[in-house]
Amino acid sequence: MSRIYAIALNTLKETIRDRIVYVVIFFMILGLLASQLITPLTMGEQIKIVQDLSLAFLSFFSVLLIILVGTSLLRKEMEGKTIYLVLSRPIKRYEFIIGKFAGMVLFDMVVIVIMSAGAFMNILLINKGIYYSIWYFHEFHYFSIAVAMLFVLMQLIILNVASIFFSVITSSSIISAIFTFFIYLAGISTGTLKQLSESAKSPILLYLIKFFYYILPNFAILDLKNQAIYGIIPSLNQALFLIGYAVFYSVFLLLFAVILFEGKELT
Repeated sequence: MSRIYAIALNTLKETIRDRIVYVVIFFMILGLLASQLITPLTMGEQIKIVQDLSLAFLSFFSVLLIILVGTSLLRKEMEGKTIYLVLSRPIKRYEFIIGKFAGMVLFDMVVIVIMSAGAFMNILLINKGIYYSIWYFHEFHYFSIAVAMLFVLMQLIILNVASIFFSVITSSSIISAIFTFFIYLAGISTGTLKQLSESAKSPILLYLIKFFYYILPNFAILDLKNQAIYGIIPSLNQALFLIGYAVFYSVFLLLFAVILFEGKELT
């Protein structure tokens, strides 16, 4: 456990030092500032528009950051030959993968905290501009927004495992990033797959669609941004189900990544 913790902590330090992190955060801040300019054009709906844009920016840029950073972790270790130094010590391969994943989860938390702070500040500033008070929470559903941000974190955790999984099976960080990105796109489009299964006439096509529907991560059910701006929060049972789903899927895919990495020939 101490070895996994050490790898996780080192991974967190590596990711935080990556320049791309600050570039993405900078562009998120620009996006939030731009939303301040758009809202005067939407009379009567400013708070909802800003909440919607803030959550959209948070989700987009955090996903982008995880794809860019997560898919390059193993490749950097291999190119820098540091992976051979690490594995030459009494560290098992599964400990290395789990440590990398744990480090990325810590990084996810840091990203969500920073971006959530920016999103909340953006909402509070427009609130102050309209009602002349930063503390007047008119139409500001802060708790439901916080819950939506928590489930963005769940999405990032699944994406982390996907990025590690693809990094194990391919030697290119670019290909790994592309696969991870398409997994995310497919995951947020699972509702479309379900509609296609209802209209499919061919049994083979029906089974194929259902296969992809159940095997792909269902990011759509973890997306609570639209409900959040109207103050809707999931029930306790629904929230526990969604968290359980994210944990189960992550553990399942991480197990596959560990098995594949155990038999991988490092070059």
